[in-house]
Amino acid sequence: MVSAAEIYAMIDSLGDVQAMVDNADPANLAALYDAMGLEIRYFNDETAVEMTAAPRVNSVRVRRGT
Repeated sequence: MVSAAEIYAMIDSLGDVQAMVDNADPANLAALYDAMGLEIRYFNDETAVEMTAAPRVNSVRVRRGT
């Protein structure tokens, strides 16, 4: 099971998401959607959208001082 701290770390690893979305540069948005593993499915019969995301996380480990 993924902890809340791990979820926050995944979100933080994406960087400044709000700035990327506000800028709305198509290349930046494409990079954001790719990094999030964003998939969108439209169901015409139901006039509904299903969105899923599977963010990739770049792990960084910090060692204690010696």
